[in-house]
Amino acid sequence: MSSGKLTSLFFLVLLNPCLSQQVTVKFNNDPRVIRDVLLEAHLSGSMVFSGGCKFQDRTAPVPFVGMRRDLGSVSETLGQMLTVNSKMRVTQDKDGMIRMAEADVPTDILDVKIHYISFKVPDVHGSSDYTLHGPWVALWTILRSPEVESFRKAHHIDLARGMDRLPGNVTDASVPDVTGELYDVTLSKALDYVLKTSPGYWVYEDASCEDGTRAVRFKFY
Repeated sequence: MSSGKLTSLFFLVLLNPCLSQQVTVKFNNDPRVIRDVLLEAHLSGSMVFSGGCKFQDRTAPVPFVGMRRDLGSVSETLGQMLTVNSKMRVTQDKDGMIRMAEADVPTDILDVKIHYISFKVPDVHGSSDYTLHGPWVALWTILRSPEVESFRKAHHIDLARGMDRLPGNVTDASVPDVTGELYDVTLSKALDYVLKTSPGYWVYEDASCEDGTRAVRFKFY
């Protein structure tokens, strides 16, 4: 395209606010976009998709979504927003949980059954200087369970890359802590349990790496 045409397009965007908005917000990978749709309907859910091994280079581990158009049900609205990802399917469980999942993503680790979980870990670092709060602590507790650790090692799964960054509010005492105990639950059901205290959605991202290992990441939004 010639420089003259580029200049004309630039001024057209500036002079037409509607066109400018369409250009700048057509796609979005801010995780709050999906979270807002769920919370407005008083629902929670999960997202499963494939990604890359270099998680640290990503600022928001969710696929791009299109512009929101409320179509009635939450699953229909999110389904329309996620049509930019041809592999993504949106369904709703009988209990109301919204499931957003790409086809053909390995989810074996989500089916690992954990015998016992106690959400009573006030500080995962054992420091008396500060205490950590919120769903990140619960996630750490779940992923550190013996069953998940054993499965991870047996299948050469790298979980460290998914736990390398603490959320900014992890030391905020006003963030509610997950409490209680669970017996004989799958990893995915344990993640669902966290959403009862911290509504929103959990994310599972799986990646096959060039060295033959797998890297997975979990997040709460």
